[in-house]
Amino acid sequence: MKYNFFILIYIFLAVSLFAQNDTINQKDNNGLPHGYWEKYKEGKLFYKGHFNHGNPIGEFTYFYPDNIIKTKLSFSDNGKKAYAIHYYKNGKKYAEGMYYDKKKEGKWIYYDGFDHIIAIENYKNGELNGISYDFFPNGDTLQIANYVNGKKNGEYRLFYPTKSPRIIANYKNDTIQGLTKYFYSNGQVYEIGKYRDGLRDSLWIMYDENGVVILTELYNYGSLIERKVYQPDKDPMKLEDDIIKNIDLYRKGIIKEPSENDFFNGTIR
Repeated sequence: MKYNFFILIYIFLAVSLFAQNDTINQKDNNGLPHGYWEKYKEGKLFYKGHFNHGNPIGEFTYFYPDNIIKTKLSFSDNGKKAYAIHYYKNGKKYAEGMYYDKKKEGKWIYYDGFDHIIAIENYKNGELNGISYDFFPNGDTLQIANYVNGKKNGEYRLFYPTKSPRIIANYKNDTIQGLTKYFYSNGQVYEIGKYRDGLRDSLWIMYDENGVVILTELYNYGSLIERKVYQPDKDPMKLEDDIIKNIDLYRKGIIKEPSENDFFNGTIR
């Protein structure tokens, strides 16, 4: 009797396993993924989710190699739309926003791994468009920039942790242009002048923290024509142009952001 019982159990398990394999990673008559799918990379679960005749539907879950959730994509509109939530390995959110036709669209929010928002960006057709914000961990604004088709255009502001402005500038197609002001942390102007095509042009004036002129410089399209020093003991000798080169000092950068290619270019097939 026991022998027959174990035979029945064996048959049941075998049938169940066969049925399970028969319902995973199936394709329709056109060779398109259909139903529940699991994909593995190097023996590790990479993603799981459902297809409807080649189109991803509902929630897809992607994993780090150690089986920790990396990304959740919620598909709609026949797979054209996907709301994404990316995660750090500690389970905290890294970023969230919408993909449309495999490109970022609308508002995206980025986090520091401790539930603090560190950036808010706006996208159109996969490119930055509109105002982008970066924040200090305490929530205060670090910088504000406007983008058109992926390039900085319009006013740019960078702030100190004290909320006072550090830089007020203008950009045209990612190049600094026009009147630019640098500030001390006490709010006093440190330097003021104009840029032309990213190069200093016309008169530049440098002040001390009390608003007294330290020096003046006259430029012609990046070339220094004349320099007058009024407070030699406060002459920095080297202008701080490197602050422009590092103007995006607090962009996300905590970990590499997942690329759209990780999810849309064949990885879900």
